[in-house]
Amino acid sequence: SKDKVGRLVAEFHLDGFCLLSKALTAAQVAECGRHCDAAFQHNLHTVNILGLQNTLEDVGFTTFKLRNRGRYDFTVDSLSSLSFLGEQAPWMPLVKRLLGPDAIHLHTGCMLSM
Repeated sequence: SKDKVGRLVAEFHLDGFCLLSKALTAAQVAECGRHCDAAFQHNLHTVNILGLQNTLEDVGFTTFKLRNRGRYDFTVDSLSSLSFLGEQAPWMPLVKRLLGPDAIHLHTGCMLSM
């Protein structure tokens, strides 16, 4: 609702962050998790098959980076197929209020700590 978004915008301006609770259902979170797990396994398998472990540790790749021991950042292209993310995401009204009506969804990825 507009009132909820307004409260969150005010909270953001006051505290520098805000929390949109229960934006995704447990089933949606689990679905995202499956996509992220599959992408991680695929990336790690590719790195291992090609013998690129040192490159991953030293500099990483455009779509798959080792940030620290057990911490990875990577893109998950398949997440863009989920209708509840991207432009349809429940947080987009908040994003547009904070950044302006021309704000768009550009990237969906995963930060994984093991």
